[in-house]
Amino acid sequence: FFMSFLFFVVFFFFKQKTAYEIYQCDWSSDVCSSDLDLLGNGKIVFQRKGPQPHGYSAVYVLDIDQHKAWIDSNASDQCNISPNGDLVAFTAFSNITSLWDIYTVGIHSQNRQQITNLKMFEKFPSWDPDGSQLFFWGDGKENDPGIYFFKTSPYGLNAQPDVIIRFTDHFPSGRLNVSSTGKIAYATHSFTSKAQNGLYIVDANGSNDHLVLPEADSLQFESPVFSQDGRYIFFLRVFRPILPNNQKGNYQRIDLMRVYIDGSNAEPIASFPASGRLEWSDGQYLFKENGVYLARSPDGQKFLLNLPSGDYVSHLYVVNADGSRLTQVTSADSVTDRCVSWGR
Repeated sequence: FFMSFLFFVVFFFFKQKTAYEIYQCDWSSDVCSSDLDLLGNGKIVFQRKGPQPHGYSAVYVLDIDQHKAWIDSNASDQCNISPNGDLVAFTAFSNITSLWDIYTVGIHSQNRQQITNLKMFEKFPSWDPDGSQLFFWGDGKENDPGIYFFKTSPYGLNAQPDVIIRFTDHFPSGRLNVSSTGKIAYATHSFTSKAQNGLYIVDANGSNDHLVLPEADSLQFESPVFSQDGRYIFFLRVFRPILPNNQKGNYQRIDLMRVYIDGSNAEPIASFPASGRLEWSDGQYLFKENGVYLARSPDGQKFLLNLPSGDYVSHLYVVNADGSRLTQVTSADSVTDRCVSWGR
């Protein structure tokens, strides 16, 4: 037992050492190998998992303006930075009664607060553009099974967040996004959906839920992000075959896409190679394995995304909004960097 514990301590310390190195402004470390000029400004938050078989999980903060970085030790799965860069929202397991709940924590790992305690799985917290509301979805509500969208204040516990919509024939997957014009974009690709999978929009009051762009065979849409003016949706189109028994095949290619909110003029901005099949799930008991994420910079000039490059391996890349100059940001061996978000 002692030797196993010693191995864990040495292993964990060694893998976290790069956070100290980058805090000392060594941006050539494996936490962030990118030129700062290419990243622009603001704060980036992402989750690192792995490597196998003794995988760990840590949430990293990169402060581009201050040339510093650190591990937010109080944050957890599905992390998402607030627009002003002060808070990180995330999900964490609370207890066997309320299961997975929404939490927030300060950007420097201070003042962790529980925001929800519903008796269900609450997932993928997302901020509205001014940071005054948290939107999230959940399933398994007691005595009323189904999938719901909720919204709540990010300050203090709210035992009864507002229900926006209850889904009956199609089910959201992965992170949602809220526009400056009061709309929510989300993707679906559930095998149990009765409706067409694809990219959807619903008004923030729960009305006008509709399909914007349908998926095709061997394609999945991931991580929609509105443009600053709310006219477009950017998202990732993943080329990945579905194997027998509804198992996912190998990643083949990922396109950065843009479409008008009415579904017209869908076009690829850039295409990126991807590989690997196995990936970490988004937390225990969460059925959705969201492998790729997209985030827009605060000024709208760049995107940050993660690209899988093997089983349980994924790194962060930055690309200009027009699809040019793809640059690798992280490069640690045998880890999954994902769940990216970008605040001021």
